[in-house]
Amino acid sequence: IVSLEEKLKMAIFQENLANQINYLRNFAVKIDSDNSNVEKFENVWRKVNYSIMEYTDMFNEITQPFGLWEDSLQILNVCNYQDDDLVKRLWLSIFLR
Repeated sequence: IVSLEEKLKMAIFQENLANQINYLRNFAVKIDSDNSNVEKFENVWRKVNYSIMEYTDMFNEITQPFGLWEDSLQILNVCNYQDDDLVKRLWLSIFLR
C-alpha cells in the first residue's frame, strides 16, 4: 500500500515532468516545421497533465524516450531499483550530453 506521503512525492515528481515536457513541447513547436514532434509532445503532455501515472510509466513513457536522464535516475532511486548497468548507462548519457 502506497502511503499518502509517497503519493504526494509522486505527484510532485509528475508535476515536474509535466513542466519539463511543456518546455520541450514549446521548443519543438519552434524548430519542427512539419509538426511531427509537436504531436508527440502534445500526446505525452496531455497524459502527464491529466492522468495519475506510476513511476514505471513515467520512466518508460517520459524520462527514457525524452532523454530526461536525471529524472530516470531519481525514479530508480525512489523505487530502490537495482540495475548497475542501467545506472551506468544513465550516468554516461548525462556526461556525454
